[in-house]
Amino acid sequence: MWGRVLLALCIAAVSTCSVFAAEMARVGTLFPGSAASTAFAEKAFWTRMTELGWRQGDNLSAVNLHADGDPDRLLKLVGELVAARVM
Repeated sequence: MWGRVLLALCIAAVSTCSVFAAEMARVGTLFPGSAASTAFAEKAFWTRMTELGWRQGDNLSAVNLHADGDPDRLLKLVGELVAARVM
């Protein structure tokens, strides 16, 4: 469930960045599990982003974080994304 919510939020945020085409959009992704356990969801997210015309290093800068199943770490990482001012 978290993956779907995050996917929807990230796509919505990046879609709103299209008005700022001159700047590189910065998006943050946060997955509740480990990199290994969320690899499928993360790959699906980036595949869809590419289909929508967003490419890391080209018109999109990304911060990808994983909480490794730790709720306390999840809250800390949310704070890091807010501090990083990502979409």
